[in-house]
Amino acid sequence: DGDRLLEVLKVFSADVTTTNNAGETVLMKAAASRYFVLNEQQLEWMLSSGVKIDAIDDAGWTALMCAAKAGIVEVAKLLLQHGANAALRNDEGDTALSIADAAGYKKLVKLLKPQ
Repeated sequence: DGDRLLEVLKVFSADVTTTNNAGETVLMKAAASRYFVLNEQQLEWMLSSGVKIDAIDDAGWTALMCAAKAGIVEVAKLLLQHGANAALRNDEGDTALSIADAAGYKKLVKLLKPQ
């Protein structure tokens, strides 16, 4: 589970700032995962290890956009609480809000709408 993965990453001093061949960070992959639901402790450890909350991949996607596409409200809320910028746009011009809206995730749309 996620807590075991976090422990393994810590034990091996993994570089969580490394990206894959699409420019995706471990935070982006975790934000989009329904199997590994990111929690506050894991996010804070990633951020303290150098992961940028608004890092973008090769298509301009952020972790918040990944959470929005996956429909994971709890992760999107956590990212916003830690400073994720909901106004950023990917290479297609989409924001996390437009991604959630297109997918029909009403709770996420409500969360991401500017107040």
